[in-house]
Amino acid sequence: MKWMPWMISLTMILLAAFLFTVYSWYGMTELYAEKIEEKRGLELMLAHRKSVESRHLKITAPLEDYKVTSACGLRTNPMGGGEERFHRGLDMVGPLRGNVLAAADGMVMEHWPPPGSWYRGHPVYGGMLIIDHGGGIYTLYGHMRSMTVKKGDRVIKGQRIGLQGNTGISNGEHLHFEVIVDPAMALESLLLRTEEVR
Repeated sequence: MKWMPWMISLTMILLAAFLFTVYSWYGMTELYAEKIEEKRGLELMLAHRKSVESRHLKITAPLEDYKVTSACGLRTNPMGGGEERFHRGLDMVGPLRGNVLAAADGMVMEHWPPPGSWYRGHPVYGGMLIIDHGGGIYTLYGHMRSMTVKKGDRVIKGQRIGLQGNTGISNGEHLHFEVIVDPAMALESLLLRTEEVR
C-alpha cells in the first residue's frame, strides 16, 4: 500500500496531537504537585504556629534591631532562575555583623561552623545552628559569620550565639531564622536543603 500525501499529513497531525496531550498532561501533573507542596507547606507552617502557641514557649527575635526582607511562604528564588519555591523561614537583616541571639532557652543540637579555608559549612546555610528548646520545638539560624557556641552547649534566651553573616547560598548579609516543631521535621528541613544543591 502506498502512502498518500494526505495520509502522511494526517499521521503527523495525530502524532503532534498525541505528543501535545502527553506534554500537557505532564505539565498539569507538575503544576498539581507544586500546588500540593505549597498547600502542605502552608499547613505545616500553621501547624507549627499553633503548636508553639499551645506549648507557651516565648520566642524572642534573634536580632536586636532588624527588618524582615523575606517572609515564610512562596517566593521567587532570590538566587535567580525565576522559579517559585517555598521559603520555610524568615530572612532578617540587622546591623552589619550584628549579634545573633538565642530566641529561647535550650541546647545546641546541630552545629555547622562557618566556612573556613578547607571547610565549606552547611551546603545551603553555611554557618548554621539548631537549638533544641524541648517539647519538640527547635530554632534554626543560618548564614552566620561566626559562632560563640557549639553542639551540646546550653543557652539562655537573649544570649549571643554568633554574628550575622553571608555564608552558604546567600546573596547578602542576613540571618535565616526558622521555628521547627518535631525532631523529624528538623532533620527533614536539613535534608531538603541539602538535596536542593546536589
